[in-house]
Amino acid sequence: MKRNQTFPETFFEKDFYRNQIGSEQVRDSRLAEHYLKSGWRLGLDPSRKFSTYGYLLLHEDVFISGANPLVHYARHGISENRTTMSSADFTIENLVDKYSSYFSPAFAPLLVRLMAVSGRPVDLKELFKRVHESRLGVPANTTLTSWFDEEYYLRTYPDVAAAGFQPFQHFVANGFEEGRLPSKEFEARVKAEELSQSYPESRARRIFGQTRTKVMEVSAAKKKTRPAADLRGAISQMKKLLLAGSGETVVAFGHCDFTTSVGGIQKAAEYENSFFTSQNINYLWVYPSVELIRMRDSSEEVDLALNLNGTAIKGSFNLSKLITILQQGLNSEDVSTVTMHSVYGHSKETLVSIIQKLNPRTLIWFIHDYALKCSSPQLLLNNVTFCGDPPLNSPICSLCVHGKDRVRHVEDAQELLGAFAWSVYSPSVAARNVMNQGSNPAEIQIEVLPHGELLESTTRTTQAQKTRENRKLRIAFVGHPSPSKGWLEFLALVNSRHSEIFDFFFFGVSEIVNNYEGITRVHVRSSVNGEILRRKLIRNNIDVVFSWPVWPETFHFVGYEAMEAGLPIISNNFSGNLVDSASQQGYLIAYNRFDDLLDDVSLESRIRDFIKQNAGRPALEFRFSGLTPGVSGRSG
Repeated sequence: MKRNQTFPETFFEKDFYRNQIGSEQVRDSRLAEHYLKSGWRLGLDPSRKFSTYGYLLLHEDVFISGANPLVHYARHGISENRTTMSSADFTIENLVDKYSSYFSPAFAPLLVRLMAVSGRPVDLKELFKRVHESRLGVPANTTLTSWFDEEYYLRTYPDVAAAGFQPFQHFVANGFEEGRLPSKEFEARVKAEELSQSYPESRARRIFGQTRTKVMEVSAAKKKTRPAADLRGAISQMKKLLLAGSGETVVAFGHCDFTTSVGGIQKAAEYENSFFTSQNINYLWVYPSVELIRMRDSSEEVDLALNLNGTAIKGSFNLSKLITILQQGLNSEDVSTVTMHSVYGHSKETLVSIIQKLNPRTLIWFIHDYALKCSSPQLLLNNVTFCGDPPLNSPICSLCVHGKDRVRHVEDAQELLGAFAWSVYSPSVAARNVMNQGSNPAEIQIEVLPHGELLESTTRTTQAQKTRENRKLRIAFVGHPSPSKGWLEFLALVNSRHSEIFDFFFFGVSEIVNNYEGITRVHVRSSVNGEILRRKLIRNNIDVVFSWPVWPETFHFVGYEAMEAGLPIISNNFSGNLVDSASQQGYLIAYNRFDDLLDDVSLESRIRDFIKQNAGRPALEFRFSGLTPGVSGRSG
């Protein structure tokens, strides 16, 4: 144990701690060291008196800093009279209201403040009631902190003003349970959460948002997006779409329609479809008609949808009809390869039946995400912070929206992996490292096969350079504005003192950015070729790209596209493939913590120096070389 990482011995109980680490063998003398190095990141508690995540949730500044909570408490918290929780008190029932949202320090500063005021975790309804009745010594019509905006509340809810209610008093008595929002900031965050969570059946309960009934209505509506199956029509359409003279078909499984959705797996599917059809090889993409961010169990029936050679087959089909289509509309005997890009939304039983019927010569499994470890693709606790793969059924899983499905999902995914002789590939060393670490390391051989590489461009000699000295720098967030990609950090940057040196841009398809002042939106859809994004970045005189993944990315296409445009990337040192690739190419401006970025007074000069030093540098171009074509040695 390092000398500067000490904590009160009364807050560490060896027997209590050992019972949480499962089968991992750790000597008694090393238990405290285990907690300091990794245990606290897994949500393990050092004693019955101290809850690791409880302390982080009570004190948002500690959470954001990335500090070990117990070390912080020993160094600063005791003298600052900071509140702690016992391990037993930190339960989901104590932290959230059953009609509200999971508690997240990144989304809910309101709860942080109220819990700090109350001094202990309580049910939110009871807490608001106690505030309203002044049992905490706070007058019912007094604003606790800046999270409540009286002017916003009265303007947004004119019925409150008309009735003559005090705004804060109305909120704590009725408004909260009615789903009313306390400020413009919360309104924007709720909209961000609604738009970033695209899977209706896996959405976490809202922060001051919709009721359960409304969420169910949204889910039901989305389930009706696929038309009823016309078996004969589908078979006829498939026969017409088959490539003339082709005697080979590649079948790939994904979680959504790659022609309409945006993301890394979709880009991979676009490339594979383009490559194979150019080689006169049929490419059949199979995906669930209703998306889901976990594997379905055998009791959940779901129809599958098909895309052949880039064209959607009309309708969606249950297992028996799909088998008929494969037999009659597609010569299943010609299937050379089955590729697993995503298991999400599929059921193990259905996938096994289809693959057995296809009987391919080659089976390939790509590690695009961490589905073999959790139903959360990025291993994010409540879709907010990286959990590091805690033990199955660990206490932290009971606090996570993915927890109840995790064990069954992992068992099904691993059984599917063990049912066939798959060749397993990872697009980066970072992704393979995550798979081989944590509490559930992969017991399979994983070969690293990058999706592609950056090479000197054959069409452009140098990166376009612009005169920037006489204007503010332009920084862009590129891609989907979700918390896992660092959207909340980008918003924090917009509202930081660095707003004096930056003009802020968003490049993507989401309408979410229309809700934010001070951010210019540029519509751009990701494509197999990054040329469109590169041109728009250069045309808009962007100087630097911001990308702050809160999980180790398996392969970060946006980073490669930014480097194609000759732009440096601001990121963190824990972003997996992004930090590795940008560092290798010399395009990285990295920080250990987000606070370090906010505190960096030399940020502007660092970016301007990069621009000067890289003027005239040979232009780079991303070229696909991996994925299914790369496994067979066809790409090149």
